[in-house]
Amino acid sequence: MKNGHGGVVLGSEISGGCKNVFVENCKMDSPELERAIRIKTNSNRGGTTDGVYIKNLEIGQVREAVVKINCAYDPSEGQGDFPPLVKNVFISGVNSQSASYAIYMTGIEGKNCIENISLTNCHFNGVKNDNKISQAKNVILRDVFINNKKVELN
Repeated sequence: MKNGHGGVVLGSEISGGCKNVFVENCKMDSPELERAIRIKTNSNRGGTTDGVYIKNLEIGQVREAVVKINCAYDPSEGQGDFPPLVKNVFISGVNSQSASYAIYMTGIEGKNCIENISLTNCHFNGVKNDNKISQAKNVILRDVFINNKKVELN
C-alpha cells in the first residue's frame, strides 16, 4: 500500500455496521500514505464496528497516524442522532518506522463510542507526537513501545 487516506480503512459510511474484520501480514510504506489503520464514522452515520482483529503489520512511513479511530469524522456534517460505536478492536504485532502519531483516537463528548481497544506487542518508532486519545473507554496497551520507550496509559 503506497498512498491514500489509509492503508486499511473502515467507514465512513458504517450505518449498517461492520463486524469481524481481519487484517493480517500487511506491509505499508509511503510518505503519501496518511494512516495505516483507520476507522471513521460520525453521529449522522451511526452504526457499530465490532470485532476488528489486526496482527503482524510492517509499517515503514505514514504521514499522520499508524492507528486512527475517529467517531467525529467530517465535522461539517454537524452532530446527528445516531451515535456510532467502535468496540473490540485488537491490534498486535504492529511495527512502524515513522509517523506523526502512533495512536490517535477521537470519540464524541458525552457519548460512549470507543471502547475495548487493545494494543499488544507493538513497536512504533520515529513518532513525532504524543498519542491523542480522547473520549475512549478501556484502552489497553501491553508491551507497546514508542521510540523504544514502553508506554502505558494512566
